[in-house]
Amino acid sequence: PGLGSVASINGQAVVKKQLLKRVVRNCNYWVNNKHDKTLNVYPVPRIIAQVNKRDGEKRTYQVLAENCEHFANEMRYNTAGNRAMDVGIGAEIAVIGFNILALFFGQR
Repeated sequence: PGLGSVASINGQAVVKKQLLKRVVRNCNYWVNNKHDKTLNVYPVPRIIAQVNKRDGEKRTYQVLAENCEHFANEMRYNTAGNRAMDVGIGAEIAVIGFNILALFFGQR
């Protein structure tokens, strides 16, 4: 599929709180707080309280516009994203989308 196909993937998502190691299983991961130097960071207790309030919430999901990274930024920095942030992460999101699609279609 081309980028147009990835960009059209959207729908509803439900915020679900889970342990990180349950989500990533045996995959490698890293925490990326790359905007900490340029944006105000909420204190950790406030981030946790906000996330707990959103647990179970239904949200619009769009791979390139309203995805899990935007949600995490909203919780940590009180901003889902801005043009400067989105330009920098657009390619990363596309790669993640392609990897997810490859895993999905590879399992058929």
